[in-house]
Amino acid sequence: MNTRKYHVRGAMGLTTFILLLSLSLSAGANGKDDDDNGNGKYSHRGTLEGTWRTIEDGFEPDIGINGLPGLLTFSAGANSRNGTVVHTDPGLIDSSCLPLQGVWKRTGRRSFIGTDENFCADFDLRTKYSIKLDRSGNTFEADYLIEIGGFGDGIWYFLTAGKLHGERMKAEAP
Repeated sequence: MNTRKYHVRGAMGLTTFILLLSLSLSAGANGKDDDDNGNGKYSHRGTLEGTWRTIEDGFEPDIGINGLPGLLTFSAGANSRNGTVVHTDPGLIDSSCLPLQGVWKRTGRRSFIGTDENFCADFDLRTKYSIKLDRSGNTFEADYLIEIGGFGDGIWYFLTAGKLHGERMKAEAP
């Protein structure tokens, strides 16, 4: 008699497992990615990870960085509050300065700071930025500051500041 109880319980457990498995498989077979919110748009609210197409608008037009395109790629770190960044653009000063590499840190719900740098041929280049994601998480606005240093005096010199506009890059099929 005890054996029969266990068989019934086991059969009910197996039936429940199979039902849950079939529901999860059918939910994944709807042709949408996990990030798809149902209308073909993707929601990355509050996350910085990924690659962003950027446009830099400097406050000093004579330096020639207005409208300069670039890419920022943010990777996750030890937790969701920090990570690493790779920064490329057509070369503000010297192509030996690219790419810049650095770190980012979450400072609020949709706000982040980051610093990246590289060692160029005759000097070092560092960029600092403060990013604010929009509500969709697919665009951002940022303030940035570019510094140069490495002249043997241990001091970083302000070069220029400006605005940075970013749009999340999406994968495209051929």
